[in-house]
Amino acid sequence: MWCSYRKGSGPNTTDPRWLEPVPLFDALGNKVTWPIAELIKAGLWAFPIGKDGNTRNLNGRYVLNFLQTQPEWQALKRKHEPARHVRPVSFRDTWIVRATRMGVPVPIQCDAAGHGIEAHSRAYVSATNKTVREAFSKIQ
Repeated sequence: MWCSYRKGSGPNTTDPRWLEPVPLFDALGNKVTWPIAELIKAGLWAFPIGKDGNTRNLNGRYVLNFLQTQPEWQALKRKHEPARHVRPVSFRDTWIVRATRMGVPVPIQCDAAGHGIEAHSRAYVSATNKTVREAFSKIQ
């Protein structure tokens, strides 16, 4: 899917870009697919309309306001907080985790996600004791 939204952060603005899928697998190892692009193309999934009659920009605040009214989101927050901070960008965060596990290089992840390497390094844990041990065990 093509994303034309340009997010501003300080002096920087993201470029429009393709949104790249990263496979998601359920607890049994089955690939989970959501044919969002196909549904949009078929006219079966419409984006919200703003007060001005145009398609609504789905920024973080709008998405959070919507999610907070959804029973599934409320249940997810009850299950995982306060141990984990559940927020709308958790979806993007899991995309980064999956891309990392599948070997997508960090600079490629950054371009695809629309942020720089510095922002990526501040926002995402890149290694844990477990992943360090796994990486070094592969070269022994």
